[in-house]
Amino acid sequence: MKSIKDQIKEKSLKGAYLLYGEEDFLKDYYTNSISDLCTCDGPVEFNLLKINNEKIDNDKVAEFMLSFPFMAEKKVLIIKNSGLFSKASESDKKFWTDTLNSMPDYVITVFCEDSVDKRTALFKAISANHTVEEFPLCKEGELINWFARYLGKYGKSMTKEDICYVIENVGRSMYLLKSEADKLIAYSLGKADLISSEAVKKSVCRSLEGKVFELIDNIIGARRQKVMQQIADLKTLKEQPIMVVALIFRQFSILRKIKILQNDFSVAEISQKTKLRDFIVKKHISQLKSFTIDELERGIFLCSKADEEIKGGLCDPWLSVEKLAASLINAEG
Repeated sequence: MKSIKDQIKEKSLKGAYLLYGEEDFLKDYYTNSISDLCTCDGPVEFNLLKINNEKIDNDKVAEFMLSFPFMAEKKVLIIKNSGLFSKASESDKKFWTDTLNSMPDYVITVFCEDSVDKRTALFKAISANHTVEEFPLCKEGELINWFARYLGKYGKSMTKEDICYVIENVGRSMYLLKSEADKLIAYSLGKADLISSEAVKKSVCRSLEGKVFELIDNIIGARRQKVMQQIADLKTLKEQPIMVVALIFRQFSILRKIKILQNDFSVAEISQKTKLRDFIVKKHISQLKSFTIDELERGIFLCSKADEEIKGGLCDPWLSVEKLAASLINAEG
């Protein structure tokens, strides 16, 4: 069966579509493309039914499917986050199995789900005769190319290094990356086509994970004043201290895992095993030059101790973070 992209391009849409996975931007993009293509020649209010995050009224769906399109060739049913393909009642299983096996030619149905269970009867039913596509978060190379193309539409460009910086700090969500790209484009209106590194660093909203990564870099460098200033900044930004500790714990756990793997595996293999992007693995390996396994395990222990202090109300949460950072500096300094 042709991919959804090919079917839209060739205007050969038919039957039902199950779009699932973490990348909401692409799921929404293809859902909207299907809807726009099928409802462009008739009144949308009569030919489009959307059901989002709510219990499906099967009678209403049946009524919609049995009525012919009004002044159009197709009508579209869009169902988001139904959970039908993870866990469905017996009555829903029967209704949708029958529906998927006997859909009118004039109805296009699109299911958008965050996750599915491929063992379920409904997943097998839609896979047998309809189009199913997964949209995981894109790989680093795909995001770099997409980000560059998006900037290019507005006559702007950035170096690969700066695009990687944006991805590292914002994450792999295309919605978040698009928001940052729009901000950079607006910031650089009337200026040079190449958006400068300085503008990128001023404009990009860094994720908490990115800030903690930098915090650990400063801990490794024993830059105590910078570390304490960063912690004060996180407090001012009203970040949750328990999340800061959790991310430091996560970082040390990842570093320990990479430390164990790096002697026997390449960067690409470590990336696959840890599900981290290649350039992130390389940065972690750079950090690892300052650590032994024992030091990493001690860091993990100190994080656990800080976590217990905060959750048990034994110490002011931000003071616990400061004590943790000071202990890690002393351990590595």
